[in-house]
Amino acid sequence: MTKQTTQTIIGVPKEIKQGEKRVGMKPSKKGAAELSRKGFSVLVEKSAGQGSGFKDKQYIDSGAKIAAAHKVWTEADLIVKVKEPLPEEFRYFRSGLFIFCFFHLAPNRNLVNALIRSGVTAIAYETVGLDGLTPILKSMSNIAGRVGCEEGKRILMENKGILLGSHANVMILGLGNAGLAAAKQILNPLNPEGVPANLFAVDSNPEKLENFRKIFHPHFDYTKIQCIQYNPRAISSILPRIDLLIGTTHIPGQLQQKLITKKMIQSMTPGSVVVDISIDQGGCFETSMPTSIAVRTFEKYGVTHYCVPNMPGIVPRESTNALTAETFPYIAELSANGFLRAVRENSALAAGVNVYNGKITHKGLADSIGAKYSPLEQLI
Repeated sequence: MTKQTTQTIIGVPKEIKQGEKRVGMKPSKKGAAELSRKGFSVLVEKSAGQGSGFKDKQYIDSGAKIAAAHKVWTEADLIVKVKEPLPEEFRYFRSGLFIFCFFHLAPNRNLVNALIRSGVTAIAYETVGLDGLTPILKSMSNIAGRVGCEEGKRILMENKGILLGSHANVMILGLGNAGLAAAKQILNPLNPEGVPANLFAVDSNPEKLENFRKIFHPHFDYTKIQCIQYNPRAISSILPRIDLLIGTTHIPGQLQQKLITKKMIQSMTPGSVVVDISIDQGGCFETSMPTSIAVRTFEKYGVTHYCVPNMPGIVPRESTNALTAETFPYIAELSANGFLRAVRENSALAAGVNVYNGKITHKGLADSIGAKYSPLEQLI
């Protein structure tokens, strides 16, 4: 796939991460149907789309072929997934293979090493973009913020017997896409709780705080929202009052800094809930550990932790639609132009290349794991 070719084979394997029901490509137009019409071969693993509501027959009707996992992985030039390959999929890695998915490599050194050793090119959804804008990641962050908020509300109701009404205190740490989505869920005037919760909105970036004020303050009583620039002392003084803490901080490609310490978690009242949406990049709470859709929570110091790395997978149909709307133009470009031309002509796509030809080509990743950084433009 390094050169333009009409023989490019695109493979869509079934996700094997526990509870993950999204799929990397839809059978419809802007999916397998368009690629097939343009002469590309599309191999889809049997039942890959089932969790998102797409039957094998729909893929067949679109011109794709249904195949076993081994055939998809070994015959494809470009693998299109949702989540990172798991260790049982490393056996398929080989030089000349391109994988396009969410990688979240900074906390996953085993996967980094496997990619480097094999010569696989890793193009990460989460770092595709320019000027701080990451459109693929944004599509899932919006859903993760909403899902994380709803899951936190449900657990809080079970733990403390309270709704997110006027007597509940909520803190959102990080006011990017996921944080804004969570805030909209909490402050929605149409929510069943009626009166919005008391919300503490926290970020280290003054511009994000100002943006948050512009979005929310015209619509709600100022006493319901407090915008706070992050500093540990201020957060420590507030946390004992917080019922639900949602962490959404994220710098694409980099290992997430622990902004909430173990001592801070210990100060929260028993039955409180923390939701770590940053867990894909290592988590922003010192006490966080990855959970799963099957086993979503654990308790530490009397506080329930919800740290599911693939929260959008809980709503697979909606998430697949949102994800593929953003990824498909890049898939079409890679298929039509080949990798080298595509990344030379599209800087946003080039920013997604984290590992190429056995070298780390994303500076944030290299810095996070203490490895050598090799700029992509010097390698192609």
